[in-house]
Amino acid sequence: MSIIVKMFIKKINPVDFDNMYGLKKPKTGGGQTYIDAAGVDPEPLEAFLEWGEVDIPSFEDTRKIHRINAYAIGTNIQGVLEFAPRNNRKNFMIARQTTKDRHPAWSPDRGFPIPTSVNGKSEVDSSIDITRFLFIFIILTDDKKYYAGFINSDTFPEYWPQVSELKQIFESDIRAEIIKLSRYNLEFTNSAESPFSIDTVLMDDEYILYSNQFLTYNSNEIDYNQTKVVQTIPPSNLRGENVKNKRKRKGIKIDRTIEQKNKTNVGEIGEKLVLKIEKERLETAGRKDLAEKVEWSSNLYGDGLGYDIKSFETNGKIRYIEVKSTTGNENTPFIISLNELSFSREYSDSFFIYRVCNISDNMGSVRYYILQGNIENTCQLSPNSYLATPK
Repeated sequence: MSIIVKMFIKKINPVDFDNMYGLKKPKTGGGQTYIDAAGVDPEPLEAFLEWGEVDIPSFEDTRKIHRINAYAIGTNIQGVLEFAPRNNRKNFMIARQTTKDRHPAWSPDRGFPIPTSVNGKSEVDSSIDITRFLFIFIILTDDKKYYAGFINSDTFPEYWPQVSELKQIFESDIRAEIIKLSRYNLEFTNSAESPFSIDTVLMDDEYILYSNQFLTYNSNEIDYNQTKVVQTIPPSNLRGENVKNKRKRKGIKIDRTIEQKNKTNVGEIGEKLVLKIEKERLETAGRKDLAEKVEWSSNLYGDGLGYDIKSFETNGKIRYIEVKSTTGNENTPFIISLNELSFSREYSDSFFIYRVCNISDNMGSVRYYILQGNIENTCQLSPNSYLATPK
C-alpha cells in the first residue's frame, strides 16, 4: 500500500497550451516548448522533486535541474519530466512538452485536449476555452514514486476525497501549487479515474475523512466571529430531481471513535454558525430582545426533538431549525430521520432546514442555504436504510 505524500498541480493556461502544440511557432522554427511552473516557490518545488536526478544548469544559478521518472496514471508507462530553472526568472519550467516529446500522461492518446476550433474561432483563439478547466498534476507517494495525470473539469471530481486542500483547486485561482497530503493517510491507487483509494466512509451521504489520528474539525477552536457566512440558493437536484448514488461499493476499515468525533464536531460547527446567523438576523431587524432568546435546543435537551435550534421571526413567531452540516458543497445530499420528517409535516409553517456547507479545519468562509416547510415538499427523498423484521 502506498500513501500519497504530496501533489504538484498546475493550471494549464492558453500560453502553455499553445507551446505544447506549437500553435504560435515562428515560421523560421524554434519557439517555446515548455510548461511554465510559475506560482510555486523554488524551495518547496525542489523538495517535491528530491527523489529524482539533479544536474547543473548551463547558466549560473544556485538551483538545480531536476529529472524525475513518472508513471502515467492508470498505466505502467513511464516518462521523464525535467524541471529546469528559468534563466533570470524565479520560477521553474517543465521542459520539452511538445507533441513529440511530451510526457505520456498528457498525450492526446490518453484524452488530453487537442487544438480545435470553438464557436468558429481559430485554434489559437480557442485555447482560452479549451484550457478553462484544464490542470496537470504529479503525485508523490511514500515509496518515492511519481505519477502524472490531468483533470479537465469545472466541478470537483466525484471520486476525490473532500479535503480542503484539494477542494481549493476548484474554488480559487490557483496557477501552480504543491499540496501536502500526508496527514490524511490517503492510499494511492493507479487508476485514471481517481488516484485516491479513498479511505473514507459515506456518512450522512457525505465524505467524512478518517486517518490514524483525529486531525480535523474541532468546534471549540474556530473563531466564529471571523468566519464569513454566505447564503446561497438551494441546488436544483435537491428540489425535484432524483439523487443518484454513484459511489463505488468498497470495503473499508473504519475507526468508529474517530467517525463519531468527526460527525459530532462537524455538526456542532454548523449549529454554532446558525446560532450566529440567527442572532445577527434578528439584531439587524431591530429585535435584539428576540436574538437573546435564540436557543440551541439540541445542546440543552439532546437529540430527538426534530430540530436543533429554536429561533424567531421578527413578529415573534417561533422558527424551528434543523441544521445539516457538511464538509462538501451545496450539491452534497443529507440524511433526514423519520422523526425530523414527521416534525416537518406537523410544523410545516415554522420548520426550516439550514444546510451549512464547506466546513473544514481552516475555513475562512462557509456557504449555506435554507429550505422551508414539509421536507417531502422541499426535497427529493431516496431510501437510505430500512428497518427489517422477519416475515
